[in-house]
Amino acid sequence: MRLTADAAPAQQVRRLALGIFHFLAPVTLATLLLLWAMDAGGGIFREVLAILLGLFAVSMINLRWKVLVHLSVGTYAALQAANGMGGSMPLVLAGIAVLSWARIRSGQHTASQVCGGVLVGGAIHDAGNLLGTVLG
Repeated sequence: MRLTADAAPAQQVRRLALGIFHFLAPVTLATLLLLWAMDAGGGIFREVLAILLGLFAVSMINLRWKVLVHLSVGTYAALQAANGMGGSMPLVLAGIAVLSWARIRSGQHTASQVCGGVLVGGAIHDAGNLLGTVLG
């Protein structure tokens, strides 16, 4: 199946994406409150905040235009893991590029859907690092 459109799927899917956000956002906020009540460290608090930000960004973007959520999450997770692995960032970036190419080449997603997912994942990673400087 070859995809050619970058528009979001039918209205039912948009409603489903918004419904998922409306379910997960309160759960994530409750988790933040629980972490605060348990006096959790800044690192885990930052990760949960970044995940909430990513969930919100992808949900809002997918209301109008489709980005690849799996690559967004995968990019975020790979970049976070590479932060603690010294000089492995080039290898991680190459892995993201190969996976992106494979999704486009297989015809499962368009280039803009894949690039959008990778850009959102990278932006959330950077926002999480910025939160780390603010939260300590």
